[in-house]
Amino acid sequence: MRSNRKTILGISGLVLLIVVMGLGLMLVRQKQNVEIEARFSELNLVVANVTDTSVSLWWKTDKPESGCLVARVFPQGEEKRVCDKERKITHLVEVGGLVAETRYSLKVKTETRELTLNPYLGAWVSTRLTLPGGQPRWGNGQVADVKGVPVVGATVFMSPNLSDRMYFPVAAMTDDSGYYQLDLAKLDFQYPGEFNEYFVEVVDYQGRKLIEMTMEKDTVAPFPVVTVSLGEP
Repeated sequence: MRSNRKTILGISGLVLLIVVMGLGLMLVRQKQNVEIEARFSELNLVVANVTDTSVSLWWKTDKPESGCLVARVFPQGEEKRVCDKERKITHLVEVGGLVAETRYSLKVKTETRELTLNPYLGAWVSTRLTLPGGQPRWGNGQVADVKGVPVVGATVFMSPNLSDRMYFPVAAMTDDSGYYQLDLAKLDFQYPGEFNEYFVEVVDYQGRKLIEMTMEKDTVAPFPVVTVSLGEP
């Protein structure tokens, strides 16, 4: 009887452990899905354009401010700083001269506050491998409103349209004619595998989402004009 009782208790404990582990995995998966499904416009900081020697950071603030991107070899190594002195709500700043396959912590210092990466994404970002013979693969297009007027100062984000995990996008701001240019080769190092579409999100100069859409991977540049409705200022 004692042996049977121990066996029953052992099985009960194992079942309970499996249930707890299953719940834990489900919670982790839910948390990952929250990160994967988050749109770039919903974040205050977005890491983009990662290469072996450079990385870009997009950020937004509540009011127009200047700011600096600070990249430091993780955890307490050499620091590089690039500043955007123009006072505005959204910024896209690139820091170069980094070392390949190296971890960097990234933060932004504005006039009033300090912004750091979302802790769910980790405390650091690693530059990629140096890929021999890697060539840029430029894609360009234009953002305009429904009347055909160019949208100036908008940020265009593009990443593989996959839901398995979150990818660092490529990003660029539109110029005075509403044009943007992206190096799609900067997505290759993340080894996204087979995918058919790019996820595209356009955010205005105030950090408000204008549109999110998909674009066929085989679309030949220049891309079709992205038409957005600006709504009320």
